[in-house]
Amino acid sequence: MKEVFTDRPAHTGNGTDGKDSTALVTTEEVVTNITLPSDREEYSTFDETGFAMSKRRGWRMWLFLGVAVLLVAAALFFLLRPGKGLPTATVRRGTIISSVETTGKLEAQRQARLSFKQSGRVEVVNKEAGADINVGDVLAELDTTTLKRQLNEATVQLEISKLELERAKEGAQPADIAAATADLNAAISRLNQVKSGGRAEDIASAQALLNQAQSKLDALKKGPSAQDLAGAQARLDQAKANRSLAVSKSANDKEQARLALEEAQKARDNGTGTQAKLDQAKSNYEAAKSAEVSQVSSADASVREAEAALSKLKAGATADELKQAEAAVSQATANLNKVKAGATDEEIAEAQSRVDAARAVLDKVMTGPTTTDLAILEQGIALAQLAVDNANAQLAESRLVSPIKGTLLEINLEVGEVISGLQPVATVADTTTLRIEADIDEIDIGRVSTGQAVTVTLDAYPGIAMKGEIVSLSPGASQKQGSTVYGATINFTPAEGVVPRAGMAANVDITAQRKDNVLLLPNRAFETVGGRQYVTVTEGGNSSKVEVETGLSNTTDTEIVSGLREGQVVVTR
Repeated sequence: MKEVFTDRPAHTGNGTDGKDSTALVTTEEVVTNITLPSDREEYSTFDETGFAMSKRRGWRMWLFLGVAVLLVAAALFFLLRPGKGLPTATVRRGTIISSVETTGKLEAQRQARLSFKQSGRVEVVNKEAGADINVGDVLAELDTTTLKRQLNEATVQLEISKLELERAKEGAQPADIAAATADLNAAISRLNQVKSGGRAEDIASAQALLNQAQSKLDALKKGPSAQDLAGAQARLDQAKANRSLAVSKSANDKEQARLALEEAQKARDNGTGTQAKLDQAKSNYEAAKSAEVSQVSSADASVREAEAALSKLKAGATADELKQAEAAVSQATANLNKVKAGATDEEIAEAQSRVDAARAVLDKVMTGPTTTDLAILEQGIALAQLAVDNANAQLAESRLVSPIKGTLLEINLEVGEVISGLQPVATVADTTTLRIEADIDEIDIGRVSTGQAVTVTLDAYPGIAMKGEIVSLSPGASQKQGSTVYGATINFTPAEGVVPRAGMAANVDITAQRKDNVLLLPNRAFETVGGRQYVTVTEGGNSSKVEVETGLSNTTDTEIVSGLREGQVVVTR
C-alpha cells in the first residue's frame, strides 16, 4: 500500500510538548477525501498519482502538498527523536543503605533443659507449664522409698562405727576381760586333757560301744532263737486274726447300709420317706463299700508284712548285714585303742595354737587398742559417712530442681511414669533475656559485624518494626540446608504492645553499609556490557551511552562514584 499525505492536518498530542503534528494516511483515505468534477473537460493535466489537476486550482494543490510534507517531517522528527517516549531518571544526591536480610527465632539467653540424674518412677509433679519459677524450686520428684531405706541403713552403720571407736578409746571393759579370760582357761584345759591321754570315762564309753557292736555281730552269726521265731509267728497269727475281724466287720457294716438303703427306697416310694433320706442312705452304702475295700486291703498288708518278717528271721542274717556288723566292730575297736593311746602330736599342736590365740586376745584386751586400731576404726567411720553422703546425694537427685529464675516453658512428666536418667523432661527460661538467634549466609558475612543496627519484625506482630543490634557473631560456620552459615545473636527493644515469647519467628534487616550525600540512580538505569556499567544520557534531544563507576548498591538504587553529575537525565528500563 502506498502512503501519501492528506491536505487535512490531523491533530495528535505527543504527550510532552502539546504541539500538533500532521497525520500520515493511506492512498485509500486520500481518495475518499477528494471529489472529482463530472465535467472532465475542465481538467487539462494529471498528477503522477493519476488524479487530474484543475488548471484553475493546480498551484494551490502543490502549495498544500508542500506544507503537508514539511509538517509530517517535523512530526516524525519530534516523535522519533532519541529518548523520546522512554522513561527517564535524574541523577540525584541522597543516602543509600545496604542491608542483609535473614530470619531467626527468639531464644532466652538464660535457659535450662532439666533432667533427673537417675532413673525412677515419678511420684509427684509440682509445677505446670507457664508457672513462674524461682531458683531452687522443686518441679517434680521421683519415688524415694528405696533411697530412704538405704539412707537409714547407712546412718545406723555410721552410728555403730562411732560407738566402736568410743568404746575402743575407753579401754578394756570388765566384761571383755572376763570373756577373754574364760576363753583362755578353756583352751588351756583342753590342751592339758589332750596331753594327759584318755580319761577313764572316755575309755569306758569307747569300751561300751565296742561291746554293743560285738553283741550285734554275734547275734547275727548265731541266727534266730526259738523265742524270736515264736514272737514272729505270734505277730503273723495276730495279723491274720485282725484281717478276719476286719473282713467280718466291714461286711456287716456294708450289709447294714444296704438294708437301710432298701428301707429308705420303700419309704420314699410309699410316701412315708423323703428323697433326701434316700440320698443319704445311698451315700452311706457307698461309703460302707469303700470302707470294706480299704480295711481289708490294710489287713492284707499287715499279714504280708508279718509273713515277710518271719521268713526273713528263719532265713538268718544276709551277707551285707554281717559285713556291716563286722565293720561296726572294727570301728569301735579302733576308737577304743585311740582313746587308750592318748592324743597325737597334731592334736596337741592344734590345742596349743588355740591356747596361744586366746592368750593374745586377752593381752590385747588388757593393753587396749593401738594407734593403728584407732586409725582403722576412724577410717570405718569415714566410710560410713561416705555411705550416708551418697544416700543423701541420691535423694537430692530424685528431685528436679530449677537452677535459674524464669518461666517453666514445658514439663513432660506424668505421675506414675517411669523415666530414664539424663532424659530432658523440662525447660525453664528467663524470658527477660530473649534474643534473636539468626543465621548469616557466608556470602553476606563479610558485610556484617557486631554493633551493626538492625530492624526487627515478628511474624506474630506483622508491620511493627523494632530497633535492634548485633551483639555477637559465631566464629565458626555450620551447615544448614546445604548452605554455610554463621550464627548471630541480636538484641532488640520490643515496641509498645509487643509481648515477645520464646520460639517466635523474627525477620531481621541488618544495616550493613550507609553512605550520605552521594549521587544515586535507580538500578533499572544501568546496563552491563563486558563487565562494565553503562547508562544512556539524554541531553538537548541527543542521547549517548556513558560508562560509569558504581559503588554501594541495594535493592532499589546504586551509588554513582564517577561518570555522571547531579541533575543529568538518563534513560531507564
